[in-house]
Amino acid sequence: MSDAQFDPKRMTDQPFRQQHWHVDKSVSVGHLATALLLMLSLATAVLVADRRIEDNTAEIEKNHLRIIGLETVYAASNQRLEKDRNDLKNQLQRIEDKLNRYVEREFK
Repeated sequence: MSDAQFDPKRMTDQPFRQQHWHVDKSVSVGHLATALLLMLSLATAVLVADRRIEDNTAEIEKNHLRIIGLETVYAASNQRLEKDRNDLKNQLQRIEDKLNRYVEREFK
């Protein structure tokens, strides 16, 4: 502001709000475009997040089914291994019994 435009007396005579603030009631095209772009961006972000959540939910369900399948396979495999272990244990016991009988016969 130049000194010709600045008048301290005039400023003190005006109410406080008019001295420092001026609100223009018009809305520019730039403001409307910015608001529209912000709303579109927000809507797009929400839709993308929703799609990702749905994709993750489907992936979690697939993984859950895979885990159930693997647990079933593991349980069956574990039962088979337990049976094989018991069979080997029985075979070794029979071999040990035969060896004991052989040793008793030979060294009696």
